[in-house]
Amino acid sequence: MSNTTNLDLERPDKGDTEWHTSLNSNMYKIDTGYGNNVSTIADLPQMYIETGTFNYTTGDVITLPVTVDATNEYGVEITPTSWGSAIGDIYVTKTTSQFTVHCSSDNTADTFEAVIYYIGDIASYGGSIYRRWYVSPDAGIADHGNAATVGSFAWVLDQIGGTLATVELPGNKTYTITTATEVPDNVNIIPQKGAIFDGAGTLHINGVFDPGEFQVFGDSITVTFGFVGTTEIHPEWWGEYPNGATSDVPVLNKAIAASDTVGDFNEYVKAEIHTKPGRYLIEDGAMSDIKCSFIAPGAVFTAVDNIVTASHLFRFDYSEITSFRQIDIGSIYGKDVLDDTPHFNYGLEIVGGDSARVRIGGLYGLYMGVCSLGTDENHVGMWDVEIDTIMGCDYGIYARSGTEADTQFEANQFRIRYITYCDTAIALETDHSVDSDTIGSNMFEVGHLELHARANMIGLNVSGVNTFSNVFRITGALSPPSGTGYIVSISNDAYDNLFDLCYVGDWTYINPSGGYNIWHETWNQNTVIPSLAITNDYGRSEIRRAAAPATGPWRVGDICWNSTPSAGGALGWVCTTAGTPGTWKAMANLEA
Repeated sequence: MSNTTNLDLERPDKGDTEWHTSLNSNMYKIDTGYGNNVSTIADLPQMYIETGTFNYTTGDVITLPVTVDATNEYGVEITPTSWGSAIGDIYVTKTTSQFTVHCSSDNTADTFEAVIYYIGDIASYGGSIYRRWYVSPDAGIADHGNAATVGSFAWVLDQIGGTLATVELPGNKTYTITTATEVPDNVNIIPQKGAIFDGAGTLHINGVFDPGEFQVFGDSITVTFGFVGTTEIHPEWWGEYPNGATSDVPVLNKAIAASDTVGDFNEYVKAEIHTKPGRYLIEDGAMSDIKCSFIAPGAVFTAVDNIVTASHLFRFDYSEITSFRQIDIGSIYGKDVLDDTPHFNYGLEIVGGDSARVRIGGLYGLYMGVCSLGTDENHVGMWDVEIDTIMGCDYGIYARSGTEADTQFEANQFRIRYITYCDTAIALETDHSVDSDTIGSNMFEVGHLELHARANMIGLNVSGVNTFSNVFRITGALSPPSGTGYIVSISNDAYDNLFDLCYVGDWTYINPSGGYNIWHETWNQNTVIPSLAITNDYGRSEIRRAAAPATGPWRVGDICWNSTPSAGGALGWVCTTAGTPGTWKAMANLEA
């Protein structure tokens, strides 16, 4: 071993015309001067350089040049200076008068250099970059949750106490924890790649934890997080996924369980789950309820092939969380979109909660693309949902208030660019026997609704006396002329709903027992008059026909614009007396 000479050069005087470099008090301060310019670069800790030889059996003990009161008042950095054979992992154990350099391979010949940093009282160096601790990877440590075992993870945490520090775990080692261990929020953990926490114990992490996108937890350990440092949770921390061959639900559920612990003391704080792009296999009903933001924009989730009962693939329950949530999913697949056999998957089920933002690329071959089944006494409100494509589903969007009291689905906004091959594109149903269960004040905007020639296909199915004040804006609703079905089906006294259709294909409408609603048409290819007009006390219907309506009940103020206006002819007709069809008066004629 050798010790560097304590350097104490003369400090340059201001005004010197020659270049000087001076170091004093073991590199405690470095000053430079040239000409009339003299400046202090930085205050640095005292530093020594020692040399030694690795010893796999006993370690190499080095006496400190200056003893300390606590082991956290100095740091050591080891660099091999020869590599005659394998050295393995290098780690250090410290006392107040000496430290021991260990290696994990059977090596007693290669040499090293040890740089010792004296950083003084750790409390006075809160931002020191040298305060880094290393956990011993010694295979002989049976429980890294035992603070009495020197070099264990818990021992390192105990040495640090309440001061700020970073703890690093050497890679390619398993750190078994059988005693419950808590990481305080003043400690930042950095596992090297291949470092795995496992065991029958519980690891609770309060501080910052961001190890990267690779596995750091085994199958047995229970991991929980505090709400201070961890803002993102990655399922790949629990294993390699997606593997493309077997279900990815076990790994996803580990992340979901850990995320549910974040914010236990603060309902406004929840960590987000972030997944990497890829194809994931998920089982129907097997995934735990998700109560946090779920960010997976490049992920494609596919149901496994053995589904025979209806249940959810994704189920989001924000009923106990008041903060804003976000869901971002690439696509969800059930069965083949053109398969006419029954589908069983609920793609995304909303249980409850307010103020969530949802973005989904596509929903394919599902029983219900997005659904709220009203099975709990929950409120679903102020959800902002945007979906690119819904294809081949029994129901594209389905909302039901259920039979439980105080179940509301209201003030939500859905924007869907394209819906096709769905038996029913959008369905809203309330149980009219329960007055407090409502579906109201929701907006549904569809860029293009395409119905096909399969029997009984329905664009909008609106039912129930408590289904009211919803807005439906459909830019296009097209289908082959030979098809059977309905653009709009209204039943059980649904009322005060606005239907705004820009382009309607050659389909009929049905409204066997609807209440008073509002109907707007920008252009209608269909020549069939609705069997029941859709009007409302608080608004008026506007349709386009070649003549005044001759069937259906209408309200005063409803307008029928002339779809074939001509010079000298009427611009349209206005209903002046309510009835079936009521009394219609022509507007002023156009100029001849």
